Amino acid sequence: PVFHQEMLNYILSPFYYYQVEPWKTHIWQDGKLRPRRREIRLRVLVKAVLFASTLMRKAMASRVRATVLFATETGKSEVLARDLAALFSYAFTTKVVCMNQYKASTLEDEELLLVVTSTFGNGDP
Repeated sequence: PVFHQEMLNYILSPFYYYQVEPWKTHIWQDGKLRPRRREIRLRVLVKAVLFASTLMRKAMASRVRATVLFATETGKSEVLARDLAALFSYAFTTKVVCMNQYKASTLEDEELLLVVTSTFGNGDP
């Protein structure tokens, strides 16, 4: 097929041309009419950061602790346990522990315990 030059800019209708936001390209003629930029003082900024960090610290301290135990020979359960802990870390304080290293005496202190294990063959124990 042969395309002519007028087909280069052919546009189907209806079509809307979008323009750049006017405040990005406007050139102010009078400096007095130009809106003043608000300056943030260092003291106010520091107070805001301290307030936000205090709120975050309180929120993190009130999270429920979750422990993810895994038992694996091939490593697939460990990968799944780490993925599960990463998913739960958005709402809980998580830690991943292998069952060989977990002490049974700490079981009663757990708030939330998740166990990830695998089976042999066709579900044999």
